[in-house]
Amino acid sequence: MLKTHKKYRPVASLILSDNFVDGEKFLIVKKPRKNHAWQFPQGGVDDGESFLAAAERELLEECGKDLRIIFLFSWPIGEYQYDFPEDFKKQGEDYDGAIVHFFRGILEGGEVQVDNKEIVDYKWVRKDEFDKYFSSEYLRVVQGMEL
Repeated sequence: MLKTHKKYRPVASLILSDNFVDGEKFLIVKKPRKNHAWQFPQGGVDDGESFLAAAERELLEECGKDLRIIFLFSWPIGEYQYDFPEDFKKQGEDYDGAIVHFFRGILEGGEVQVDNKEIVDYKWVRKDEFDKYFSSEYLRVVQGMEL
């Protein structure tokens, strides 16, 4: 049967900075998936949940419940759409890919803590270091945003 249109999973992501005095750094995480790709903390949006609430929930689930954050905007500052690879293990509904909605925030307090189930590793990196971690397509989208 031929598909006439694709179905994309709604995802929310938080671009979080730590606001160091010597220059802003951003939190990126590595998930235990194929190729262990680096990205900003992100995850699926639950039914009836706003993108903003999902971005905060996912950050706290993945990086520690004691984090305190300040959102700079209540709307997404950008989007990234991608198709899942053919061998991607899908969870729940049969999505063909995802649309990631990015929000911007600043860490107000708390320590990042990962349990190695959802996140393999994390780093705080400068904007000019993104090209060492992100795929080229993801990087292009992020570079187009006002961070």
